[in-house]
Amino acid sequence: MIDAPTCPECVESMRFGGFVLVKREDDGRRICRVLWWCTGRHVWWRRGDRQEEPLEACPMPLLFC
Repeated sequence: MIDAPTCPECVESMRFGGFVLVKREDDGRRICRVLWWCTGRHVWWRRGDRQEEPLEACPMPLLFC
């Protein structure tokens, strides 16, 4: 089970939003990102295989709200 992080912007508890398959910018390979969102409508993600890395603001949040 994945522990839910808190939103870096509003400190609300976040909800799991699923997995997103995206192309990596540096080499074009596909990677899996874990999507998180909060009640404040902030959308964040991080690499699926790197749970220890900090959350990054999702560059296309309207696709997932």
